[in-house]
Amino acid sequence: MAEHTELVTITVDGKEAQVPAGMLLIEAVKAAGVHIPRFCYHPRMKPVGMCRMCLVEVEGPRGTMLTTSCTMPVADGMVVHTESDTVTKAQEG
Repeated sequence: MAEHTELVTITVDGKEAQVPAGMLLIEAVKAAGVHIPRFCYHPRMKPVGMCRMCLVEVEGPRGTMLTTSCTMPVADGMVVHTESDTVTKAQEG
């Protein structure tokens, strides 16, 4: 019996992509063809979000917020910005 994976639609830098529900944002963005800088993230380790290099902006009901993409699971309709001025400044420290 085949296992069915639910797909959700996210928008990354204006481009829509379908990815498995619950996937970490850092992996979903990579699957969409966008690179996010990382230092402490490794797919075989539990994410910790300490280095802050993978910060992205995510649009939400209360506005846009910075979050670590290695700790945030995707949600249907999520809108993500990886190259905004806010993201760039935050990644630089």
